[in-house]
Amino acid sequence: MFLMFGYVVWVTMTAWQQRQRIKAIADFRTRLLDRLGSVKDFNDFVHTEAGARLMQNVGDEPSLGGPHDRILRAVQLAAVLACLGAGLLL
Repeated sequence: MFLMFGYVVWVTMTAWQQRQRIKAIADFRTRLLDRLGSVKDFNDFVHTEAGARLMQNVGDEPSLGGPHDRILRAVQLAAVLACLGAGLLL
C-alpha cells in the first residue's frame, strides 16, 4: 500500500515538474520575443553566438512528446489508477 502511494506521488510530481519546466521555457521565450521588438533586432540577435546557440537548442527542449510518449504515459496512468482503485476496494 505504501509502495503504491509513493508511486502515485512520484508520477504526479514528475508530471508537475515537467509542466513547470515547459512553462518556464515558454515564458522565457515570450519575454525574449517581447524584448526584441523588430525583425532587425531579432536578426541581429540570431547572428550573435548566443543567439545561434539558442536557435540550435529550440528543438532540444523537453516537450510533451510524440505519440510513443503519450501512449506510454497513458498506460502508466492506467496502471496507477488501477492500483489505486484496487487499493481503495481492499
